[in-house]
Amino acid sequence: MTSRFNLEPLSSPGYRRYLVAATLAALALWIYEPALEWIVLRTTGETAAVGLIQTVLIIPVAIASLPSGVLADRIGSRRMVAISLIGIGSVVACVGVLGLLNSITFEFALLLTLILGIFDGLFPVAAQLIVIRLVEPRFLGSAIGLSMLSNGIGRLIGAPLGGLVLQVLGPAQAFLPAAAILVLSGLVVLTIPVVERHDPLAASRGVGDVRDSVRWLWRQPTALAITVLGAIAAAFLYGYGALPPTITRDLLHADSGELGLLSGAAGVGAIASAITLETFGRRIGRGRLLVGSTVAAGIAIGAIGLTGVLGISLGLSLLISLFTSTFAGVAALLLQTIAPPRMRARILALYGFVFYSILPVATVTAGALADEFGVRAVLLGMAVLMIVGAGAIALAHRELLGTDVGRDGGLVIRGLPMVVGPRGNLIPRPANPSPLNPSAPSPPVLSSEP
Repeated sequence: MTSRFNLEPLSSPGYRRYLVAATLAALALWIYEPALEWIVLRTTGETAAVGLIQTVLIIPVAIASLPSGVLADRIGSRRMVAISLIGIGSVVACVGVLGLLNSITFEFALLLTLILGIFDGLFPVAAQLIVIRLVEPRFLGSAIGLSMLSNGIGRLIGAPLGGLVLQVLGPAQAFLPAAAILVLSGLVVLTIPVVERHDPLAASRGVGDVRDSVRWLWRQPTALAITVLGAIAAAFLYGYGALPPTITRDLLHADSGELGLLSGAAGVGAIASAITLETFGRRIGRGRLLVGSTVAAGIAIGAIGLTGVLGISLGLSLLISLFTSTFAGVAALLLQTIAPPRMRARILALYGFVFYSILPVATVTAGALADEFGVRAVLLGMAVLMIVGAGAIALAHRELLGTDVGRDGGLVIRGLPMVVGPRGNLIPRPANPSPLNPSAPSPPVLSSEP
């Protein structure tokens, strides 16, 4: 069947190497992040403090994401990813040293998280560009899905392991090995033979002009609708990330070990999303899957606020991760398919900038409201607002529901192959794509990228 889970991207040695590096990095980060948030919650006793930690992380991510597309083109996506991972590893090592000295204060956590966020913001666009350059366009959807396995596996193993090590041995024993793994993953990335797809128009159209990309995004209603939906999801879905420690403490009446299990269950959801992303995308259409996944995630967030049973909460955590991971994967695929190759890095960077500009406000607000009104009320409110927001986008731009990716990797609108013109207008795709057509894939050649 054409809708089956496609393992074809794994035939690329470079892609396999990237997947190993990404999985190592995700494992280390999921050892580190929940453990640090638990330390902050236990030290301060306030959910708002956990939200503030996430906000301080996300603000530099938002700032760094905007120029990251330009930087990835200038210094190379492979080098950019390596710099990001080694930088993050260095910060985690500093936190581990503070753990050895029993000196992890809230103030130190804020400062080091701010520095970590700068390196973190350099990662997403460059990582997606590596994937684009390692696989054929028709396998991009499967490659994005498989890439999500790294986060799922890392979360499934890393979060429970980090919570257990923190509870039994202490922070240094959790953070220092995580730092070493992050540095190792960065070194592995440097060995990847990146593949370039040359765009003859890129040099003549000014690849570094972010303003052109902003104008293009404003004129392309489908890409704009995806970006607005991403902003709504950042506010009412991904803001949930500040709440698991408080859910563990207030609704489940548990400790860091159970918090690790909750995060680990979310890892299973991310793995399930990676396996099913291409199958459901082909069967129901990417546009419908994009909107439907946000609605389903909203329902699951509301449901987790209504239960105080660990087993049920683990299942709901799995579903939240399944649907949010699906949304992230489909949004990335559609944006990369709609955008001309010369603008892909810029459009991904703009989407990341919007998303990560909203997210810090959402996390700190969710934490503060949970302290004031209780975590259950906040979860229910987030669920309602997400469902209403997704419905409004679907009604305002109904063409989004008919947007899909064809078997050849090209854009399809309501079953018709299309390309996006220079001003963002949709036009029928030529029967025989020319290399001068910005949306036509070019044959891959081995890059000389450093």
